[in-house]
Amino acid sequence: MKYNSIKPGQIWLDTNGERIQAHGGSIITVDDTFYWYGENKENTDGQNDNWHWGVKCYASKDLYNWEDKGIIILPDTEDESSPLHPKQFMDRPHIIYNEKTKKVRMLAKDYEKRWNTSLYDFDGRSYFRVLYYRKKWSASA
Repeated sequence: MKYNSIKPGQIWLDTNGERIQAHGGSIITVDDTFYWYGENKENTDGQNDNWHWGVKCYASKDLYNWEDKGIIILPDTEDESSPLHPKQFMDRPHIIYNEKTKKVRMLAKDYEKRWNTSLYDFDGRSYFRVLYYRKKWSASA
């Protein structure tokens, strides 16, 4: 599949012809490549209670054609209280890249009786460690 324009309202396929799974995501640019990150909904069918299946990444040179780079943040299927568990409402992942340090972090919303914000540190291809997990909103936070 090769695109030369964006077609609003149509299903967008990656370069393998598969539906793009980058819901609620964001795009960053590193050098001459765009990276699109978002919630992976391939295992969300409305019957299994899965909200997400981790976070997927796609890469593009032209913003039309996106190569699937795979699941870069795996779901935590062991710990049901983890914001990364498929049944938890991890939402709107945002990848932050620091050019100076070459480090990557993810900021995402999650839901546990109320919306929270969590910051994750990237320690290798698919492992994130929660650095900050805000359970209580306050005016001074």
